[in-house]
Amino acid sequence: MRYLVRIVLVFAVFSAALWARASDALPAALLPEPEIAFAKEHLNRLKLRDFDHVKALIDPSIQHEVTDELLDKMSRTLYPGEPLAVEVVGSQIQVRDGQWSGNFTFDYQYAEGWLLASTALKKVDDG
Repeated sequence: MRYLVRIVLVFAVFSAALWARASDALPAALLPEPEIAFAKEHLNRLKLRDFDHVKALIDPSIQHEVTDELLDKMSRTLYPGEPLAVEVVGSQIQVRDGQWSGNFTFDYQYAEGWLLASTALKKVDDG
């Protein structure tokens, strides 16, 4: 079983002064830990500019749209350095006709501000 990233990332950067957090992190018991860890690592690979790794996991139906230029632009929206905190603020899981998919939104806290990053995953059976 492997994962494909359908929608690479959606970023929204908010100033710490403008962003009022609506809720705390989701309860850990409700989150699928292996998939959350996979999504976090995928975002980290983007931040580290490991574009070959990122592109290798892109859903083939959109692979032609994901260029190094696009990934470069996305990676430059990330704050440098390590975040002060990372929380899962959104999680949606769906299983339809045996096909698992999940959408996860992460709230990254930096000294400079906040960043929301969203990933969409689907599990693919390799045989």
